[in-house]
Amino acid sequence: MNASKRIKELLDARVGKKDEFYTSMETIEKELYEYKDYFKNKTIYCNCDNPNESNFVKFFINNFDTFGLNKIIATSFNKNDNGLYGEFNKDKKLILKNLVGDGSFDSDECLNFLNEADIIVTNPPFSLFKKFIKLLIDNKKD
Repeated sequence: MNASKRIKELLDARVGKKDEFYTSMETIEKELYEYKDYFKNKTIYCNCDNPNESNFVKFFINNFDTFGLNKIIATSFNKNDNGLYGEFNKDKKLILKNLVGDGSFDSDECLNFLNEADIIVTNPPFSLFKKFIKLLIDNKKD
């Protein structure tokens, strides 16, 4: 996808309050390998990512040892039901379970995971970007 088309999609989404954006694996690889050493022994939380679908989650699982990660946590929002929780750790198994709540990044349940994590990596809901960034700053998260 060329840059001008992607920019148009982002602008249209801002106006239409569309929150679903997926970062390509190519983009993730290009960016995150630049910070490989920074991730060593860290717990990563993808707090707006379906653990079955997110390219961020797939990337971190595939590069768990290369990056020397401690744990990956992912949660996803479901406005009509329980959100989904995924965890991948040194046992090399993806554990999936339903959350108690809807999986909103600012719910008490997800804030507990946020507090456990060292680094947050995700595509936040576009319409809630300011609220999302404030949450990260208030909780002193990278």
